[in-house]
Amino acid sequence: MPDELLTEGFEESAALSALREVEGWIDSVETPEVNPPLLDRAKAVSAILDMDRLVKEEAISVAFLKLPAEYFDRNMLSRLKPLALSIWAISNAVKDQEVFETRGKLPPELAKKANDLRTRLYNLVNYYLGDDEKIAARLANIRTNVGYVDLAHDLARLAKLVRENREKLDFDRRHYTAGCDEEANSLAEQIMQNLNASNFTKKDLTVRYNKIWAIVCFYYSEIVDAGRWLFRRTPIADRFVKLAKVVRKSPSKKKAGEDDADDKAATSAPSAAPAVDND
Repeated sequence: MPDELLTEGFEESAALSALREVEGWIDSVETPEVNPPLLDRAKAVSAILDMDRLVKEEAISVAFLKLPAEYFDRNMLSRLKPLALSIWAISNAVKDQEVFETRGKLPPELAKKANDLRTRLYNLVNYYLGDDEKIAARLANIRTNVGYVDLAHDLARLAKLVRENREKLDFDRRHYTAGCDEEANSLAEQIMQNLNASNFTKKDLTVRYNKIWAIVCFYYSEIVDAGRWLFRRTPIADRFVKLAKVVRKSPSKKKAGEDDADDKAATSAPSAAPAVDND
């Protein structure tokens, strides 16, 4: 079950936005065949966010980007933060609602406004860009979606399409309006805040939570191993510390070999990275 302590210290809107982002690609990631360590997950999330800040430092980021793509999946670097915040978002949802079988509802005015904007932006993009095979495939998924969570996802996807192709669309004064992409993102955020992840049953959330936890532990381990190798001749290597050591509650005397056992529990994973998209 998600930890109650994770409901402290994070901004709800940022966490829900991260969960929405993760929902867009999580199903394309094969769950690592690992047994994630039994850690204080509140402290683990903080440690993961610290690692996210570390790998964004310019010198460190540049070094990671030089690693061959066939040996290191660079998506892991950008996905640490949204994965960590997603853990918090689901934990917060579990705290706020005792039972998740009740489906979320939206205020009628919000639902109408969001549906109207989705229809308008869909028609705009489809009319001018529908002949593009890649865009047509993205639109086809939007056309078949149902439900409020899908509505939020669709608005975010359409906002991105409009933003990426603004110069091909902004002359249409009927369907295109200045800031329509920002409005779509704002409505998507409002929908997720209203639903507060209640479109998922408690079982759904627990399954999602466990998958996200397994993936983020695997990513963290891969980044630590790569970082220690990249900077093995510098003091920077010491900043890449195994999650089990970072989150350890208090120092205590260990018998010989116990540190190694902790590290093994935190990093046990297949030799190859999970299959992910590299868009």
